[in-house]
Order: sequence, then C-alpha cells, then structure tokens
Amino acid sequence: MVSTSAGALFCRFKEYYGIFCIDCQTLRQASKLISIVLPAYNEEAAIGPLFARLHVVAHELINEELEIILADDGSTDATVDAADQIAKRLGLRLHIVQHGNNRGLGDTLKMGLTTFIERSGPGDFACTMDCDNTQPPELIGSMLRLARENYLDIVVASRYQPGAAVKGLSYFRQTMSQGASLLFRIFTPISGLKDYTCGFRLYSWNFLKRLQRHYADALFTERGFACMADLLLKSRVLQPRVNEVAMVLRYDEKLGCSKMKVLRTVAQTLRLVARHTLFAKNMKASASLPSTIESAEESSERIGLQQTAQR
Repeated sequence: MVSTSAGALFCRFKEYYGIFCIDCQTLRQASKLISIVLPAYNEEAAIGPLFARLHVVAHELINEELEIILADDGSTDATVDAADQIAKRLGLRLHIVQHGNNRGLGDTLKMGLTTFIERSGPGDFACTMDCDNTQPPELIGSMLRLARENYLDIVVASRYQPGAAVKGLSYFRQTMSQGASLLFRIFTPISGLKDYTCGFRLYSWNFLKRLQRHYADALFTERGFACMADLLLKSRVLQPRVNEVAMVLRYDEKLGCSKMKVLRTVAQTLRLVARHTLFAKNMKASASLPSTIESAEESSERIGLQQTAQR
C-alpha cells in the first residue's frame, strides 16, 4: 500500500511533468531539453563569448540536451549572422526567430518563450538570459538540479541571496533595483522569491503552458523591461513553486551601453505594483462575495421565518 505522503508526492510528480501515465522511457524522453531563450538587440560583440560559455555548459549537462533560441528584436548589426556562424562552429543547436523591426523586450520575450512552448513538451525547461554576457550561464546546471529535485516551477538567479554580488553597476541603479525588490515583496509577495526583475530564470514547460492557457493573449502585455516582473506577478494566480540561487552579476564586463531607460522602467515598475496590488484586492473581494450574498440570503430567510412566527 502506498503511504499518504508517498501518494501525495507522486501526485505532485505527475502534476509537475504534466502527465498521468508514464514509464521510465517516456520520462527520459520528456526530460531532455533545456532551451536557452536569448532576447537580443544589437549584441553582435557579446555573442561569441556567451556562446563559448554555453558550449561548455552543454557538455557538462548530464542527460540534458541544450538548444539556444535566439529571439532577435530587429538588430541592425550582425547579431543574427554572428550567432549562426558561431553556433555552427561550436556545434551548438540554434533556432532563430526574428522581428523585422525593434519592438521592445516584452514582445521579444513573448516571441522567444512562445517558440519554446510550441517546440517543447512536459519535462523540458526554458532558461531566459540577457544576451550581453553579464550573467553566468555556469549556474544553469545547478538551477536545473534544484528545479528537478524539488519539483519547482521557476528558479531565479538572484542578486539578493547570500553569496550574490553585483559588479560594475552604478549605485543609483543598484538602489533602484533594491527598492523595486522591497516594493514587490511588501505588496505582491511570492513565496521563495526576492529578485523580481532579474531576467535570468528557469521555467518548467508545464508551468508556462498552464500560464498560457490561463491568460491566453493577455500573458505578455508589457513591452519594456517591466515585462520580467509582470510575468512573475501574473504567475501568482497559479501559486508557483519558486526558489532562487545566488548570482554574481558582472555588469563590468558588459560590451556596449545599456538599453534600459531607467526612469521609464521605474515608472513602469510602480504602475505594475499598483495594478497587481489592486488586482489581488479585487480577487479577494470577488472570492468573498458569494459567502456575503449567502449570508444575506440566510439572514433574510431567518427574518421571514421570525415574522411568520410572530403572525
């Protein structure tokens, strides 16, 4: 007889992989792919160093096949050509999707993750990263292990865990990031999460598919850098299992200037917090509405009975 705890764990396992009947061969086939989703705009100089590091990661993964989904946002330099040539030289599996013109990070992230959902299946993972080679792809292996061993939906490479560090970012930018983290944790908390704005994340295919089914075309609505936080906040409706690993962000090694409009991103962040806080309050109010109506009906019925008795 299967114990209650073992049975609950098995049900959690089935939910995690999105399957109900499975044998060992099917599990091995469903658990192989890790897609590195790289939104890119004019990152020609960073492609070579980043792909070289991903090549090493691919060889270190056990029973995992790594592919790169380059989501190009209408680059005007040779980003796409460089990616194609370097991937062929290193033997990396590369799939390129493109915008004809620059449309912003939100639309580009949507294009990359939608491509992953369409090309992959239960047991697979997407890892979103910046394409500027400032985030360490060497963390991907440990993020995968953490997700698989604990049946997590999302793993975030965090700047706010013990051992994390940020090098080369201005004091103003660091203060803004820390302030945003504090706002999100106070008003829109997610258990296990401190870093809401870092784009270096691991998502399970099954969880992204559930999000896509829930929100449909409303899943990706933010066009700017706030799209990263927006995706996490929208995930709250499905109560994701989330954890973090410490990351050392090497902004001092960034090639080229930042594409982030800081003040615009701050405004978008404040708007996000307000909108999702209001949404959560409305959801709670809606959830309590049926019980409120029921109580009113019961009260009315009791009054009616009392009046009848008095007559």
